[in-house]
Amino acid sequence: MARKTSLAVLVAAACLMPLSANAAGAKCVSGADESALMARVVQTELMVSALSCGETARYNAFVTAHQKVLMGAHTTLRGLFRRTHGGASATELNSFLTKLANDASSRSVQDIKSFCARTSLMYDALAGRDPKQFASFTTTQDFAHQHGFRSCTQSASLTPAMAPVPKAKPASIWAPASADASPVLAPR
Repeated sequence: MARKTSLAVLVAAACLMPLSANAAGAKCVSGADESALMARVVQTELMVSALSCGETARYNAFVTAHQKVLMGAHTTLRGLFRRTHGGASATELNSFLTKLANDASSRSVQDIKSFCARTSLMYDALAGRDPKQFASFTTTQDFAHQHGFRSCTQSASLTPAMAPVPKAKPASIWAPASADASPVLAPR
């Protein structure tokens, strides 16, 4: 009897917990919002690479070259979180950004050698490219859809984690535009 009561209390508590960013606000994302989310995921992957793979100089060059696009994407993200979370938007956005960094860090720890090789290819593909092509580039990165929001353009029956996303091949890692700003990292 005590177990059933405990289970009922846990279920009731779960129902009262705050919803995730996706569930609490936007039913799905598309256009500039989706592009900004994907850009932030890719930018975060590169930031973790800077710290985990010794790519600080390359990350700083990326941020410097793409600063305007990254700031535009961050502004879009702030707007998305304001629309979906109102007065709690700043807290929710910070939690979202922290989760992205933790997810990228987890990917790096699983296989650091492959992670560093993949992000090195990303830096190579982005070097010298027009920053306006960054949003298109993000769409070629299989992990970029792992932002926690459902895409309005994906099949309604698929979530981002389940959606079939082709893996980028090293020779075709480049594709053309958008993201969010992060501070330039200081060399170690």
